[in-house]
Amino acid sequence: MASPLFSLQGQTAVVTGGTRGIGQAMALGLAEAGADIILVQRDITETTTKCAIEALGRNAFVYKADLALPEQVAGLTSTILADGHEVRILLTCAGIQRRHKCEEFPDHDFDEVRLPSASALLCSSMSCGRIARRERRPMASQPSCTPLVAPSSKADKSSDGQVMQVNLHAVFTLTRDLGAHMLSLAPSPTTGRCGSVIHVASLLTFQGGLTVPAYAASKGAVGQLTKAFSNEWASRGVTVNAVAPGYVDTDMNTALLADAAREASIRARIPAGRWGVPDDFKGTVVYLASRASGYVSGHTLVVDGGWMGR
Repeated sequence: MASPLFSLQGQTAVVTGGTRGIGQAMALGLAEAGADIILVQRDITETTTKCAIEALGRNAFVYKADLALPEQVAGLTSTILADGHEVRILLTCAGIQRRHKCEEFPDHDFDEVRLPSASALLCSSMSCGRIARRERRPMASQPSCTPLVAPSSKADKSSDGQVMQVNLHAVFTLTRDLGAHMLSLAPSPTTGRCGSVIHVASLLTFQGGLTVPAYAASKGAVGQLTKAFSNEWASRGVTVNAVAPGYVDTDMNTALLADAAREASIRARIPAGRWGVPDDFKGTVVYLASRASGYVSGHTLVVDGGWMGR
């Protein structure tokens, strides 16, 4: 039995980007601490995470939405709440990436990475207050759970071969709408507050990186949005924080891991002496969602094996 400080019993979390990698590990970590999980996926036939959550004895629900499409993001919160869910935790992990030299970076790719991400975060929090007052309908039917197998598909790739990453538009909309819903709730006896919002940021929230100016701008925005929402919501019972992963052994970093010289140079700079793995983020997300972090808000917690300390 987990300490009450870290219990999420009776809580429901909405998780985007939970089908693989860090997002999947975080979703499982929340479930292991007692939370039921609502997974937002483009492909609802992918049931690996759902099956793993249910194997833990928790409830798992899958909702279909493409976070790159603002109209689907805008309707997501209303659908979830109309089905009768009381959401206490929001974890955002999904988005896009484009790589070009700075002097060659196209306007279209910059807007695709930066602008869609920002609008989604805004839509979520504001709609939630309006949506929560609507009449609720019975729970929607859920896809059946297939036998649990290790995920074999690689992360979605963009047209230029780069891995899809965090979409700031979706982050903004979901935070706004689901955050407004949390603000309408009484504090939970489990966590002592109305809700918790947790974003996945990046080392590029702090550093500029190479060939990723749009992604750096987007991740920088995640850090600033985290502070901005926290400034207005922390006193009202909703904490807003972010997690910034360092170099992690996931599909997203396949190319770096395959480059022996580059991999060795990165590992040599990590004080922990190794790349991170997805399970390194379970405890972090449980901490930020639980009573243990009740006085932590507006913070971006770096989980990087000491990289930023060098």
